[in-house]
Amino acid sequence: MATRTTPVTVTDAEATAADPRTRRRRLRRERIAYTLTTPALALAPHVDGLWHGHAAAALIGAAGAAWLHRAARPAPATATDTERSARRLRLLRTAHLTTPLLTGSALYLTAPLLTGAAPWWQYAAPAAWAAVMAAAAPITRAPGRRRRRRREELLADLERLAELPDTTTGDSSDIETVPAPRTYPELLARYWDLSEVAPGTRLVNIRQFDPARPDFTAEVLAAPGKAVPRISPAQLAAVWDMPEGSVTLTPAPGHGPGHMRLIARPTLGPAPADGEDDRGERDMDPDARALWDATLAAPGGPLAGMRLIAARAEPGRIAYRVQAADDELISLPHARIARSLGIRDRELVVCQHDGLADGMVSVYEEHPLLTVREATVADLTMDDQGRIALGVQHDGRPARIHLYKPALGATTDLFVGAPGAGKSVALNTLLIAERISGVVSLVADAQDGMSLPECDGRVAHFGKGIAATGATLAAAYAVAKYRQQVSSANGWGSFALNSPWPLVNLTLDELNLILSAEAEVSKDFKQWVIALIAAFQSTGRKMGVGIRFAAQSIHLADLGDKAKLRANAKTGSVWMGRTTSSTTQGMATDGVLPPHVELVPIPERFGGGTDVDAAYAGCEEAQGPTTAGMANLIQGGTVARMRVWRAEKIDRTYPHLIALYESAPMPLLTAEEQSVFDDAYARALARAEQLLAADDGSGDDGFGEEIGDGLDHLLASRPAAPAGPAPVADRILAVLAEHGPLPLREIRRHLPDLAAGTVNNAAGELAGTGALVRRGRGVYALPDHP
Repeated sequence: MATRTTPVTVTDAEATAADPRTRRRRLRRERIAYTLTTPALALAPHVDGLWHGHAAAALIGAAGAAWLHRAARPAPATATDTERSARRLRLLRTAHLTTPLLTGSALYLTAPLLTGAAPWWQYAAPAAWAAVMAAAAPITRAPGRRRRRRREELLADLERLAELPDTTTGDSSDIETVPAPRTYPELLARYWDLSEVAPGTRLVNIRQFDPARPDFTAEVLAAPGKAVPRISPAQLAAVWDMPEGSVTLTPAPGHGPGHMRLIARPTLGPAPADGEDDRGERDMDPDARALWDATLAAPGGPLAGMRLIAARAEPGRIAYRVQAADDELISLPHARIARSLGIRDRELVVCQHDGLADGMVSVYEEHPLLTVREATVADLTMDDQGRIALGVQHDGRPARIHLYKPALGATTDLFVGAPGAGKSVALNTLLIAERISGVVSLVADAQDGMSLPECDGRVAHFGKGIAATGATLAAAYAVAKYRQQVSSANGWGSFALNSPWPLVNLTLDELNLILSAEAEVSKDFKQWVIALIAAFQSTGRKMGVGIRFAAQSIHLADLGDKAKLRANAKTGSVWMGRTTSSTTQGMATDGVLPPHVELVPIPERFGGGTDVDAAYAGCEEAQGPTTAGMANLIQGGTVARMRVWRAEKIDRTYPHLIALYESAPMPLLTAEEQSVFDDAYARALARAEQLLAADDGSGDDGFGEEIGDGLDHLLASRPAAPAGPAPVADRILAVLAEHGPLPLREIRRHLPDLAAGTVNNAAGELAGTGALVRRGRGVYALPDHP
C-alpha cells in the first residue's frame, strides 16, 4: 500500500494576503479608526462623571500590556530552533498590534490623573498621536500577519512530514523508499508527484521569486519520447491549493513538448506579458544566483527582502537587476553590500537605482575604470540630441553629457573637484567638444589662467584672473541681452540653433576664489558677481547662452538665486569628482539629487584607500594608481559612475588635447555680438577692478544700477538685428513707405510670415513713439505722408 500525505490547506484570505488592494483597504480602515478616536481622546477625559470611559481605557491598556507580556515569555529549553524563531516573530507582531492600545490608553488616562485646568498639550497630543499612528499603521504593517503565518504552517508541515516514517510505493516484495521533504522546493515537488495530474512527469529546477513568498517557477519534464499532457488551470491550482489562474504552464523556450515551463504567482499577480518572465529566468546565471542567495539576500543581508529580477555573470563582472518590495522605496547600501561580499575596495562595487523601485548592482573582479583610452573627434562631436561622450561609464558605455538640449535650449552645468581630481581635463575636453561642434566658448579662469592654460588662444575668449572672470560674465550677459532685444523686435519666442546665432557656452573656472567664504575679494565685488549670475539665470538659457560653473568647492546658495539655479542644474549636468569632504558634496548637490539616492565618494587612489594592514605590519602602504578623472555624473536625478577620457601630461601640458583643439576651426560670435561683447567687457573690467579695490564698502551695491543702465545705452547704439530677416518694425515702415496709408489688416496681408499679434503689437508701439500716425480707425501711415 502506498502512503499519501495531505497537502497544506491555504485559505483564499491567506493566498491573497499580500494583494496590494487588500493591504490598501486595511490601511485605509486603520487610519479612519485613528481619526475617529482622536476626538474621544481629546474631549472624553475632561468630562466629569465619565468614570465608565476611564475604566474602559484602563482595561484596554491592561489587556494590551498582558498580551504583550504573554508574548514576551521565553521559550522553554526544549524548544526547537523553528519554535524559537516563531516565538520571536510573534513577539514582534504583538508589539506592533499593541502599540496603538498602550499609547492611546496612556494618553487618555493622563488627563484624569491631573488636576486643575487642562493645558493646551492635552488637546494637541491626541491629534499628534493620530498622525503618528496613521503614518506608521502598526496593525496593518505588523510583520508577517498572514504571509508569515502561511510560511510557519509550511515549516510546521515540513517538520510533521519529517517525523513520519518514510513513505513506500509498490507491494511488500518490491519496496522503494521515498525520503520525506526537507525544503520548500522538495515539498512542492512532493505535492506534484502525489497529485498525479501528469503521471510520469517530474517537477525540477524549482526557484522561488522571494524566499518569504510561496510564488515560484519550475520546469515540468516528461519521460523521453513523451509530451507533457495538457493540464487545466483548475487542476494546476489544485495541486498546491492556490487561487485558480495563478498557476500557468507554457512551452519552455528552446525545448519541445516534453519540456514545459510552470509559473506559480498566487501573491505577486499575473506574470508579465510577452515572455518577460522567461527572458528574466534565461538571464539568471546559476552561479550569480547562488552568490545572491548566500550573501546579499541571506537573512540579515544588505538586500534581504528585495526581488532578484535577473542575474548575469560576465568575464570579470556580475550584474544583479533588483527591485524593491511592494510599496517600498529601493535602497542599495553600498558599504554593506561590499562588506557582505568580503570586498575591501568599494570601487569594485557599483550601485545604481532610479530612486523608486528599480536598481542594479555590479560587482567587478578588478577596477573597471582603471584604464581608459584617449578621446577621438567622433567622441566629441555633438549628436542630434546635443550630446557628446565625455568619457566612459563603469560598464563600458559612453558617459554622455549635453552641450545643448533641443527642447530646452542652453544648459546650466556644475563641475566640482578637489585639486588633482581631473576637473581641468574634464573642462578642456568639453571645450574641445564645443569647438569641434561649432559652439562658441567664452572662458574665464579666476586662477590667472593657470587652471586651463591649454585653451588660451584656442577659444573665442579667455579671461585670466578674478577681475577678468567678473568682466567675462558681464560681457556674456550683454550678449544674451542683445539677443533678447533682437528676438523681441522680431517676435521670436525662443532660440533656434544657428538661426541666426550659434550656441554660446560660458565656462567660469575656480569660482571658489571669488564666492567661497575664504575668498580674498571685496564684498562689493562678490555681490556684483552674484547679481550677475542671478540675472544670467533668467536670460541666458532662452537666448542660447549656457553657463558652466567650476570650482574646488562651492555651495549652490553662493551662486545667487539658489532655487532657480537648482532647477536649472536639474535640467543640466553635475560632474562631481573627488572632493575633500562629504560637506562639499552636499553643498554642491543640495536639492539636485532626489531622496534615497546615495552619492558614493571617490577615493584619491585605486586599491581600497586603507592602510590597516600596513599599520599592523609596520610597513609602508603600497600606493595604487590615481583616480583622477573619476566622477559621479548626475543628470536628471540619476547618478552614473564614470571617468573622463585619458589625457597624458607631457612637459606640463596635454599635447593630445591641444591637437584635438586644433582639429577644427574656432567658432566665433557674429560681428554685431562681438562688438557688444568687446564694449561690455572693457567697461565691466574697469568696474571689476574698481570694486576689487573698494575694501571699505564704498563701492556699488549691485549689478542692476551700474551695468543695467549702461547696457541699455550700449545696446541702443547697436544695430537692431543681425544679418538675416529685418525687424518687424522696419518691415512695417517699408510696407507703408511703398503703399501709403493702410488698414492694419492690409499691413498683415503684406507680411504673411508674421503672426497677426506680432504685427498688431509692433504697429501700436510705432504709433506710441511717433514713428507712425493713425489716419482714421485702424489705418496707419508715415508721419510725413500726406
